Amino acid sequence: MHPPTPKKLFLLDSVGALVSAFLLGLVMVCYTALFGMPIIPLYILAGIALCFWLYSFCCYLYYPKNWRGYMQLIVCMNFGYCLITLVLGITYYDLLTMFGVAYFGMELILIVGIALLELRTARSKVSGT
Repeated sequence: MHPPTPKKLFLLDSVGALVSAFLLGLVMVCYTALFGMPIIPLYILAGIALCFWLYSFCCYLYYPKNWRGYMQLIVCMNFGYCLITLVLGITYYDLLTMFGVAYFGMELILIVGIALLELRTARSKVSGT
């Protein structure tokens, strides 16, 4: 199995950000009792995810020649998002249900995994095509 191309990673990142924005800003807001996270932090995370979607999708569409720098920025943004999520999870831990803990835990694992793949790709000798 070949590693994904940088362009496909930009697409993967944008789709993941859009899914996160949808789940956080629409689904979890409607079912706050099920997850336990207050609405304002959910909207904050959803807003950040929407910004990430726009950035990653633009990188996918226009695919810059110097894609490595753009991908490294996405890696930094993803790790920053994970840090914000972790801080919010700790801050509101007493309110989170087991579903909330499971969701945010899985989201962190997925985003870190994707960010590590992006970092490895950005540091590789891949030509970018």
